[in-house]
Order: sequence, then structure tokens, then C-alpha cells
Amino acid sequence: MSDNIKYNEDPKHAELLLRSQEMSLEAGILGKFFGSPKRAASSIAWVMIFILICSGVIVSFVGCNINAIEYWKIIAPLITLALGYLFGRQSE
Repeated sequence: MSDNIKYNEDPKHAELLLRSQEMSLEAGILGKFFGSPKRAASSIAWVMIFILICSGVIVSFVGCNINAIEYWKIIAPLITLALGYLFGRQSE
């Protein structure tokens, strides 16, 4: 093993590495999952749509104490609300 550690002396690479570390610290744990602040709202909306549809499918096909039709009556407006937000936001 060598005791000499070789560092990359290219200033572009060092700047890119520092910027990457800065963005990682700035974003935090949730930022790593949802993305940049500009895209975080859209990412959260897509995650909520996915969760709502998956829960609706589970309630529909797995025996639950909740009536499937009533459950879809509750989550369908939430899904369309999130989709309206996503498509309305893109038209800006």
C-alpha cells in the first residue's frame, strides 16, 4: 500500500465535487428523495397519486372493512386534484 494519496488537481473536477457536496447538504434527507426544490412539489404530488391508486387497488381486491366503492369515492377527487395541480403547473 502506498502512503502517498493522489488528489485530483483539476480545478473543474474539484469545483464540481464541492458543488455536489453543497447540494447534498442543502437538500437534506427529504431533498434526496423528492429532488430539487423546484421539482419537490411535483414529486410529492406523483408520490401521493401512486399511494392513493395503490391503496385503492388493495382495498378493491383484498378483503377490508372499508367498502371499495365508498373508498374510491373518497380518493378519486384527491387523485384528480393532484393531477390538476401537476398539469396546471406545467402550463405556467
